[in-house]
Amino acid sequence: MTKKVRGIYFNTEDNICSFILEESEEVTPGNDDNFSGIKISDLAVALFVYCNEDVKSKNISFSLEPLDERHPEGDYQKKVVWPDETDGRTIISGTDFSEIMFETDWIMK
Repeated sequence: MTKKVRGIYFNTEDNICSFILEESEEVTPGNDDNFSGIKISDLAVALFVYCNEDVKSKNISFSLEPLDERHPEGDYQKKVVWPDETDGRTIISGTDFSEIMFETDWIMK
C-alpha cells in the first residue's frame, strides 16, 4: 500500500525526521493527477537545508522586497529567499520549492 506524505516532523533534540502520512487515502503509484502531498523535489530541498551542515541558516522563507530600497513604493520587486540571503549563496533559489513560496507570497500580498 502506498500512502500520501502530508508533512515531515523534525525533532531537533533527538535529530530524528518522521513523515506525517495521510492515513485515509491510498495512492496509486504513477497516477498523481490528484496528488496534493509533497513533491519529492520539494522534500529533497527541505532535507538538504536541514541536514547539510554547510548550510548555516536553517530558516526557509521567502519575501518580495522593493528592488530599490530607497523607493519602496517602486514598480519592481525582487525575490529574496532564505537561507540563500543569510548564507550568501544560491541554495534554493530557482527551484520549484522557491517558486511555490513566490506564488504564495504574491497571493498573500
